[in-house]
Amino acid sequence: AAAQGSSNISVTAQIAPKTGGKVSASASSTVKVSIPAPSSNANLASLKVSGAELSPAFSAKTTNYTATVKYAVDKVTISANVADGGATCVGAGTYDLQVGDNSRTITVTAPSGAKKSYTVVIKRLTEEETAALIEQERAADPTLVVIGGIDHHIKTDLSDVALPEGFTATTTVYKEGEVVAITDGAEYTLCYLSAD
Repeated sequence: AAAQGSSNISVTAQIAPKTGGKVSASASSTVKVSIPAPSSNANLASLKVSGAELSPAFSAKTTNYTATVKYAVDKVTISANVADGGATCVGAGTYDLQVGDNSRTITVTAPSGAKKSYTVVIKRLTEEETAALIEQERAADPTLVVIGGIDHHIKTDLSDVALPEGFTATTTVYKEGEVVAITDGAEYTLCYLSAD
């Protein structure tokens, strides 16, 4: 077997009559064969954590990430795909989470043996932290309206609504954000709500 790099291989052919006897013709040739070095690409093509967003967003060059999940999430699946089809990857899979920081390392080995590690720290919030986060999310939701303790959302698409006579579609400001509404152009501006 030829080694990595370039090798010269000589081939000699001789032709003899079928019945034996003298060689009637011969030829030789030299062929240069190049065998490339194994790939050293130890990058991931993608990295995901079920039910969470990576921060920062995935980039093959970035090796450290964080993700946050609510208290109710006690298990996640880490999915990773290698950039080089000949590379291998260990560390992806399904993991149980404890409250607090849970660090997982995904290591890619290139065909050349080069290695690269990606680390994901998944923070599982406490019940109190989760409750505070939910309240922040609710306060930031420009379509959430609570009536009598029941959540409703302002409809963002009125294409399936038959507007009352004299009303036209418009927008209005609610919670410092713009939402879809209808107006009679004079007294009333209304929003359609859907109950959760």
